[in-house]
Amino acid sequence: MYIPFRWGGCSLYQPVVVLVGSLLQLAHGAGEAPSEYSLLLSGSNGLQTVPLVFEDDFNEGTLDSSKWTHEVDCWGGGNQEAQCYTSDPQNSFTTTLEDGSGVLVIKAIQSEDLGGFKLPDAELCTHPQPAQFCDGATKPFSSARLTTAHAFAMRYGAVEIRARLPRGPFLWPALWMLPAQDVYGTWAASGEIDIMESRGQNPEIVSGALHYGGMWPYNSYTSDMAYHVSDGDQILPFSEDEMTTYATSNDEIGDSFATDFHSFTLEWEPKQIRWYADGQLFFSKSLDDDFTSSSAPCTPYSEKGQPFDQHFYLILNLAVGGAFFPGNLYGTFSSQADYDTAVEQWTKATLEIDYVRAWSSDVLAAVALSAPKPVPVPCVPVSLQYVKVTFQVDMGCFEGPAYTGVFVNGEFNNWCGSCWAMDQVEGTDVWQITAELEYGTYEYIFTTDGWDGTSGTVPQGSTCDWNPADVYANLGIALSEDTTTNGYKVVDLVAFGQCETCDALSDTPLQAIDHASPPPVDPNIQADEWAVSPPGIDEESDSTPNTSVPAACASVLGDLNNSGTLDIFDIVLLVNLVSNGA
Repeated sequence: MYIPFRWGGCSLYQPVVVLVGSLLQLAHGAGEAPSEYSLLLSGSNGLQTVPLVFEDDFNEGTLDSSKWTHEVDCWGGGNQEAQCYTSDPQNSFTTTLEDGSGVLVIKAIQSEDLGGFKLPDAELCTHPQPAQFCDGATKPFSSARLTTAHAFAMRYGAVEIRARLPRGPFLWPALWMLPAQDVYGTWAASGEIDIMESRGQNPEIVSGALHYGGMWPYNSYTSDMAYHVSDGDQILPFSEDEMTTYATSNDEIGDSFATDFHSFTLEWEPKQIRWYADGQLFFSKSLDDDFTSSSAPCTPYSEKGQPFDQHFYLILNLAVGGAFFPGNLYGTFSSQADYDTAVEQWTKATLEIDYVRAWSSDVLAAVALSAPKPVPVPCVPVSLQYVKVTFQVDMGCFEGPAYTGVFVNGEFNNWCGSCWAMDQVEGTDVWQITAELEYGTYEYIFTTDGWDGTSGTVPQGSTCDWNPADVYANLGIALSEDTTTNGYKVVDLVAFGQCETCDALSDTPLQAIDHASPPPVDPNIQADEWAVSPPGIDEESDSTPNTSVPAACASVLGDLNNSGTLDIFDIVLLVNLVSNGA
């Protein structure tokens, strides 16, 4: 037997001899929900116990309206989806399985009218623009979307949903969360948490995601996928490249999540969010990051982790078609012929939910959710991150033709030739220039007399060849918070066309520049009077969030308390972890 150890975002699987099986509740979906959930905190040895605050096992025979609200519209979700969402019992209802357990069923139905499905007059439109997205609007399909927006929202904790997915082209099941109060602005500035999504063409593959960054169209997202291994219970990560390969394939790579019920769990703590399928970790994302979109002209975020520091409510829905199915991979889905062809291949057009459970110490109930929403925080213009960079080149061992000037050319000045002239440091053969550059990566080269003299390409494939695959063996520099100090960067001194300095300058003061301190500055010179101003930079450079594995993952396998060895305390933590639904 394999028991998953979940420690601060690490997924460690090791064989465990279970001596007292009655102590370990390993089965998902069996029995009552645990009254508490032990949440393992990233970057520490601690456990946070959170209480059960929301549960629906759909055993009452009817949908509990105190927990769930139908969204009713023909909007298309902003993704060009092909369904109207209704409260019609044909599209959502509870039923009982053979084992006696109740389930919620969400069903997609193709309209029998060639003109498309139209909401009945009796349906109460929930969209804020009813004239456009309800009154007279039509879609070729109908389905359902249920939320806890008026009953329950949480911040931090865990959510577990046990479900059986649909199977068939362009069916899009989703278990997800949206912000209760849009503190940082409209979508996706205030965030979105996708617990599980899948495509009906590939029901053996699921994904989790975060959306953030800025209000559309300046939004960004981070996601990852997993697939269910054939003939087993193992869940393995699945890459975007693999998804491209299998997207149009009729072959399934694993057992379908549409065949049996499976649990999908989200663990959410202040420093990290983790995604599990059947208790097995397939995705984690650090919240110790700035989630500002690189393309956004402004940001509402003032601290790391925003917008995922607010309350989010739950959503269950089954969409049909939309942007989740790119045409280059899945083909077209825009005509009656497309719809008919897809429906002919539907073998299961239902999303079935066995139960929904949530544990948290920070919730908003119906009263708080009915209060007026706060005014969103202002979106502050993004100030581009600039660094004062000193380039320097040693000309003491230059053997080329005579020259009158030395220049630096690169991506930062569009390889302009003679526009960035360097100054010779008095009493040395070193030439320098200081410029202000935005965070980013840049390729560059030193030249004499602009492009009229000699180009200082370095030996092909040498240690300082920035891009060995390129025919030009140029230098390069990466500027970021991690590679600069106090807004300054002094580039290592190198000889013209070489990766090292000239031996003749080994004892000069310039070689001993303290890279941790900025170069001396004339106090009479203002900040905007540096030698060169940044040319034509009009957007913030891309900043990839840190998704490195936490340091705790490097510890002894199974050493849950980081003592450096396996001891009795690890066993205690293990029993406590598993007894709470690990």
